[in-house]
Amino acid sequence: MRKAQFLVSVSAVLFSIVGLAVVSACGSSTHAASKDPPAPSGDLYQPQKPLPQRPPGTLIWAEKVPLPLNPPATVWQILYHSRSLAGKDIAVSGFAIVPTSAAPSGRRPVYAWAHGSAGQADRCAPSHEVRGNLPPYGGPLVARGAELVATDYEGLGTPGEPTPYVGIAEGHAVLDSVRAASQLPGTGRLGPVLLAGQSQGGGAALWAAQLARAYAPRLDIRGVVALAPAAQLTTIMKNLGKAPFDQYLGEALWAVDGLDAGYPALNLARLLTHAARANLALVPKECASETIARWRGRPVSAVFARDPLSIPSLVKALDENSPGTTDPQVPIFLAQGSRDEQIPVTVTAELKARYCKLGATVIRRVYHGADHNGVVDAASKDVLAWIRDRIHRRPAPSSC
Repeated sequence: MRKAQFLVSVSAVLFSIVGLAVVSACGSSTHAASKDPPAPSGDLYQPQKPLPQRPPGTLIWAEKVPLPLNPPATVWQILYHSRSLAGKDIAVSGFAIVPTSAAPSGRRPVYAWAHGSAGQADRCAPSHEVRGNLPPYGGPLVARGAELVATDYEGLGTPGEPTPYVGIAEGHAVLDSVRAASQLPGTGRLGPVLLAGQSQGGGAALWAAQLARAYAPRLDIRGVVALAPAAQLTTIMKNLGKAPFDQYLGEALWAVDGLDAGYPALNLARLLTHAARANLALVPKECASETIARWRGRPVSAVFARDPLSIPSLVKALDENSPGTTDPQVPIFLAQGSRDEQIPVTVTAELKARYCKLGATVIRRVYHGADHNGVVDAASKDVLAWIRDRIHRRPAPSSC
């Protein structure tokens, strides 16, 4: 899914859109480092070989980014330990923004952002160009003392293949980015954590919430915001050939590339046409807009030689990587635009129904006239108010 338009900027005006009161919260007793973390010995994105085994969320190294922000904050590119789908220790990159103001009551709230699809090439990793990838809604939170952190996910920027839509790997990367960011100078002790994401990142944020109790139980997760999330993956696949979704057929190729990396036994390349298989070699070298442009306006039959949903093993993999199989036991905010041109609006409706059946606390909002990226702006007031209420531990609304 195409990268979202970001609302945060270095402008003090946009950084002060909404004031959020941040209060002390019980969470991990982890203390941040009092001095600068280790600097990379060379390329930040290239970890030591072999990678020394460390607990997930351990910071490997970090490097300051000279990006002035208002309110003042320090920007870091980070590399940290995480876990792949198979449980392998891997290095994942990302970036963090730490306010220079003191942590509220000694505990620093954390806003963890999961980005939409950037493409498969390492150069597309959001941390390579922090200015253009500042997390939506982050400005008001930074103004009130919260730290921001954004992962690049497995294999994007770092060695290995990116695994978009592999839910467990994405969820691990998000949660471990929070743990890694807590080791940066000035963070204080971990306070409440809010997870959020859009498109691919919406699915990743939901996966992080779903995995948190078992994988990162010391994190005080207060809620998860999923904007136009990549969920109900079979529903998305069914609609690929229909307008307007057919304009984003290229997304199927990096989905195939990513799922193949996570599930090599599927051998998804066998489902592709000869032309698509030949083009598949280009996908790991491209950013999202390049892959989409090359396949825009072509029929599904140009990519798939047979119906992908006729393959039981693929349907099983899609279902396994769709969030919503368990109640994350934290409040959920789902949002989508009524004119979403990349993910059918029925996706959030189906997802809400799944969560309701599980007994989860979930609210769904559909914003009239907003498209896939426009929902970020359209939902801003509601999302910020919802986050404020989670910080204050107020009862969460539910659409169930």
